[in-house]
Amino acid sequence: MSALQATGAEVQVQGSETKPKLSDAEDPIIVDALPGGFAVLGLWVSTAGGSLRATVTYDQPNTFVWLWIVPVPNFWNAAMAWSPWPGGGISVALDRPQTYQPLTQWGDAPVPGTLFFVLLIKWDMSPWPFPYVLSLSN
Repeated sequence: MSALQATGAEVQVQGSETKPKLSDAEDPIIVDALPGGFAVLGLWVSTAGGSLRATVTYDQPNTFVWLWIVPVPNFWNAAMAWSPWPGGGISVALDRPQTYQPLTQWGDAPVPGTLFFVLLIKWDMSPWPFPYVLSLSN
């Protein structure tokens, strides 16, 4: 996270490895907004279900968004998805195997594990807030 801050990103981390923001996440939906400019949200999530899927939906189609799920400590099972470029989109999803989205996803979902670091990165320099809906499920 410090490397992202060093590049000028405004970084928010919610929760910690020992106290996740969302404990035993089954199907929460988070409605929030990132600030204008290059911004990052790091969210600690735990689940008893043994896996995690995530989808982020937004209303700024020209914004490049990167979603990354990192299971802790099994980081080799990480998965990431990004907006189609050029042209953007209005959602990024890590909810199925990579074969269904080979050009916008690396790794398979659902991501196995019980503790995760979910990273949402908005690669945009517009000054306006970036409202989003983050859906999680196991």
